[in-house]
Amino acid sequence: MKGTEEMEMNAPIETVDRQESRRQDFEQRVVYKILFHAGILGRIRQFKEERLEQTGSSRLTLEWFRERFPDFPIRLGAALLLDSKSPPWTDVFRRFTRSPFFQAYQQWREDQQIDDRREPAGLVFNLDATTFVLHNFAGTAKPSHKRAIRVIGQPPVTFVIEELSALLGCVGDSWAQENNGRTKGNTK
Repeated sequence: MKGTEEMEMNAPIETVDRQESRRQDFEQRVVYKILFHAGILGRIRQFKEERLEQTGSSRLTLEWFRERFPDFPIRLGAALLLDSKSPPWTDVFRRFTRSPFFQAYQQWREDQQIDDRREPAGLVFNLDATTFVLHNFAGTAKPSHKRAIRVIGQPPVTFVIEELSALLGCVGDSWAQENNGRTKGNTK
């Protein structure tokens, strides 16, 4: 019986650890997507070795990404919205500030001490097997991209929800080339 009590007491910690591990895995996949888009995914082994040498962990995080590529024009975070099994698109139009993705963005922004009136920021999340980002980046969108736009607050902040690939298309890859002196085809 005592063993059962110990297992029950440890279960929430294991669940939290498992959820954090899943979030970290998702965050690393986001980094991979960004590197792939910029044409430098082929350097992943080098990046992981550098990271392992510096920190003792080879996991590539968005914090690592921001330090390694300071010219990337938007600060990104990642969240797993575990309670959202289907896209709550009605929330985008009716209850945007109470939606799970906006609440997660606000929490992340507060945790990171980001003033989204002054700094471009975005939170990446998955809904319905698609990777989306909620951001305030003022880049230009291509007309073919589907996006939802909401303006909130005083002074007003414009928020955009779109697929991560659409945001990366607007951002381009010059940040990777400028930071490394490399072009897409040159990965050495």
